Amino acid sequence: MAIGSIDKADRYRRLALEIARTDAERAKKDEEHASLLELVVAGDVEGAAAVMREHIDTILSAQAARRPTRPD
Repeated sequence: MAIGSIDKADRYRRLALEIARTDAERAKKDEEHASLLELVVAGDVEGAAAVMREHIDTILSAQAARRPTRPD
């Protein structure tokens, strides 16, 4: 299970690197990462989970919207 998660995370990282982002978009993601780290260190499981869900949702939504669809 952990290996599958690592593989998926690696795919998302590669996709994220392919997408051009504005400085504001990068700053927002940096804030999300910092927030997530602070919540994890503080032991706030619920808060960390909420930030992570939002982070993943915004990443995947943005990528899906920007990537061209593949012809069937």
